[in-house]
Amino acid sequence: MIDQNLNESVEIISDKLIEKGESIGLVVRGIARFAIRIVLILMLLASSIAFANDDIISRKDRMVSAAKEVTSSISVNDLAALMENGESVEILDIRTQAEFDQGHIKGAQWVARGTLEFEASKGKLPPANARIVVYCKKDPRSSLAAKTLKELGFTDVTYLKGGVEDWVETGNSIYNMHGELLVKSFERSE
Repeated sequence: MIDQNLNESVEIISDKLIEKGESIGLVVRGIARFAIRIVLILMLLASSIAFANDDIISRKDRMVSAAKEVTSSISVNDLAALMENGESVEILDIRTQAEFDQGHIKGAQWVARGTLEFEASKGKLPPANARIVVYCKKDPRSSLAAKTLKELGFTDVTYLKGGVEDWVETGNSIYNMHGELLVKSFERSE
């Protein structure tokens, strides 16, 4: 009788454990399915953000290309020759203040690209008929700035093809608060 009751109790307990195990298994499977859904949603969201970012980059590239189509560029050698011959040329550095402070072409005036319109309206830029060369690090920002200046009525505006990076790499000096600097490259050495 005791053996039979014990066997029945073990059977009941094991049935209950199996039921609980199945319940736990169902819960675990439910959590796993939920986690998989979350991972898939996050992957979809990440790809959407990447796609949107690619779209922004391609729009920026199209804007730069359009600006280059309606503006003129000047080569590093031609600008150096103008300066060497003492010809009148106004040079605008439209990089950030920190970039300008690190080193700029001799005689350049710093004007943040984002403030060109406001500086022009305050009369803080060269005259509208002056020969102006705009530059940045490579040339995308300066081509956009040259386009903006032309739209504002400046008549003789070019951007420096290759920017200050090409200026330096062709052996020209840049200047900062310490004086003249001869930099070989903008690349960091290890």
